[in-house]
Amino acid sequence: MLARDLRQALDPVAFCRDRLQLELDPQQARLVRARAHRALVNCTRQWGKSTTTAIAALHEGAYRPGSKTIVLSPTQRQSSLLLAKVQVFAERAKIAAKPLGGEDPGLRLPAGVLVALPGSEATTRGFDACTWLILDEAARVPDALFYAARAYIATTNGRMSLLSTLFGKRGFFWKEYESGRWEVTSVPATECPRISAEFLAEQRASMPESWFRQEYLCEFTSVDEGVFDHDLVLDALSSEVEPLCL
Repeated sequence: MLARDLRQALDPVAFCRDRLQLELDPQQARLVRARAHRALVNCTRQWGKSTTTAIAALHEGAYRPGSKTIVLSPTQRQSSLLLAKVQVFAERAKIAAKPLGGEDPGLRLPAGVLVALPGSEATTRGFDACTWLILDEAARVPDALFYAARAYIATTNGRMSLLSTLFGKRGFFWKEYESGRWEVTSVPATECPRISAEFLAEQRASMPESWFRQEYLCEFTSVDEGVFDHDLVLDALSSEVEPLCL
């Protein structure tokens, strides 16, 4: 193996630069290199989350023998787009990527397998164990799917990564973010070199502040349509008051 080939196999950033002719920003580079057992990425809109996921999944399947990566997305369309992006990158890098065949939506790569599934708890049952489980747009994935999908890594002690733009203080994504059990990375739009300050100023002026902070600043806010703000309700609760039993 040539020194360049070894460098590409060991470093996803070098692989991306040499084989895909893409330059990753510092946060993207750090994430494609990371191998945290439990990783949660809270990122701005239009950061390049799907591109980063596709590059990491392709590198895993190209160079890590016996790997099996399962990517779950909220919809069939999102799963198909992610799989198509991996195929485009594989062609650009001249890496063999063959469809799995049958009804399995995925690719067979030189060292492993990549499967991309839509976010339905019913459609995910019956698949074998995997070594890496990725949930794309995780904040919009149903809780039932998250709880069912974790069984994929039960026997492999595999990795799990949650990547998403926020969707309010709800569901498993918020709970896991708050749990302290994950290696958390936040990427606000102010740290994305492809999003200008002028664009952010325009967006901030044209939408509710809570939505702007959630979509672009990676802040968990209460954007529900409920009558009372979530944080106000929590602040009103007290453990010192006896509950009224009717």
